[in-house]
Amino acid sequence: MSAVANQFYKRQRLLVVDDCAPIRTAIKGMLQTLGCEDIQTAANGERALALCETRPFDIVLCDYNLGDGKDGYQLFEELKQRALIQPESLFILISAENRRQVVHGVIELQPDDYLIKPFSYVSLGRRLARAFIKKHSLASVYQALRDENLEDAAEQCYLAVKNVPEHKLFAMRMRGELLVKLGHYQRAFDLYAEVLSERDHPWAMLGLAITRFHLGQIREAKLMFEALLERAEVRVESFDWLGRVAIRAKQLEAAQEFFVEASKLSPRNIERQRAIAHLAMANDQLEMAVKAHKKIVEGIRHSVHETPLHHLNYARCLVDLAIESNDLVAVRCVNRAQEVLRDTCRRFNSELLDSQNQILNSRISVLKGDIETARVLLDPQLIAEPLHNIEDQLDKAKALFGAGEPEQAEEVMSQIAQMKSDDELSAATLGVIVERESQRQRVFNDKIRQLNSDGMELYQIGAYGEALDCFIEAFDMMPHSASLALNLAQALSKAWSSKLSRLQVLALGKRCKSVIEQSPLTEHNAKRYDAIKKELESVLSSPR
Repeated sequence: MSAVANQFYKRQRLLVVDDCAPIRTAIKGMLQTLGCEDIQTAANGERALALCETRPFDIVLCDYNLGDGKDGYQLFEELKQRALIQPESLFILISAENRRQVVHGVIELQPDDYLIKPFSYVSLGRRLARAFIKKHSLASVYQALRDENLEDAAEQCYLAVKNVPEHKLFAMRMRGELLVKLGHYQRAFDLYAEVLSERDHPWAMLGLAITRFHLGQIREAKLMFEALLERAEVRVESFDWLGRVAIRAKQLEAAQEFFVEASKLSPRNIERQRAIAHLAMANDQLEMAVKAHKKIVEGIRHSVHETPLHHLNYARCLVDLAIESNDLVAVRCVNRAQEVLRDTCRRFNSELLDSQNQILNSRISVLKGDIETARVLLDPQLIAEPLHNIEDQLDKAKALFGAGEPEQAEEVMSQIAQMKSDDELSAATLGVIVERESQRQRVFNDKIRQLNSDGMELYQIGAYGEALDCFIEAFDMMPHSASLALNLAQALSKAWSSKLSRLQVLALGKRCKSVIEQSPLTEHNAKRYDAIKKELESVLSSPR
């Protein structure tokens, strides 16, 4: 090894992460042979993270599998998200794994290299040198990225294309990705077209298809993504983008299938799993949605994505499934949702989850028929409180609608329309389920209003039997509405003897009475109830 190379390695700060002590020792020995002196080691992801929090490293060599706790994939993901590893530093994953799912997942994270065990110090030195030369040649690009100046980073890539010919393609690839991030789609299109005029690089073909999508050339983009499914290097991304194309075309079942296929190849991407869960809900495949949310909760363990939101969404989806299921399945779903909720409050700061907890327990109370508790949980302060993300607000709207407060639910849904999601894919798939819920509530409300209006008109002309039919149907659709219960109770007192059996009268009358007396009534409705209360009690006590 040359004296220059030896001096170079001597200046580097290194971290070796492996749960096997003999392997840590062996890799450290290889690095010392290369001339490295400042070498730290860690036996697990948590210790490696702690070291990175206290000092910067120029090179991190990390095993993929680290035993219990955080693995190499999760460590790299967290270091990047928390900016604990700088763009100019090297992160190299090491593993004996060469299974397709592992390799695809690693490629998506984009480490600087991926070493398959076993390897020699010669091959390690060669790979380190190659990665370092590339980083050093593009130092100005990485400095701009470190400064979070994407425009300057794109400009530095342009200069590198002219000044660093040996890394021209890599610089063009980085520039194309940066231009897309910045929304300069036509410039990105021109760049990818220039690359493809010389050679059909799969990454450039994918980039061209992505820019076509953003430029509104959907048909051409779709054809390119379909063709790129034959190219293993970009197959995962092509499935993802075909999913986006399908969402744009409102072909939601096809979109779901595309993301499922991408997930089979690279199962650890959380945003992709969220997309599957959202689309399954939009497609009324609630059991599939529950499975996707469960997979997310299992996958985020020990990762930077371990937040209450994912656990809450799992519990919420279980409640959604309970609403649509038979009694036996509903009981199981509710019990599991309550377990998830209790566990979430134990593991995270429960005070920060008070609002979400109340809302979800309100929905569960409605399922159990305890409308009084459901409404107490949905106190005015909670209803007025703006929640921070779309999922929380959507659950509030569902709770209000289920508790017989459609106008308040509609107001919350209108607030959701003003909210934004940070992630483009989440924004698209969340938009789908928000629209589904809006449409569901709209259809219900329109149907109920029409039935109620028809019932009132029939009641006014003395057609009490027909009016009763309208009010019963409306009340069955929204069984916790005090206004509908009042209308039904009033009609029941006029037409029950000719329309219903004694058992039906008792059941309906008691339901109406219970809903009315458990609900906060407006002054007008309170007067109405006072006027018909004796008549309703007379109906309930009459032998026939």
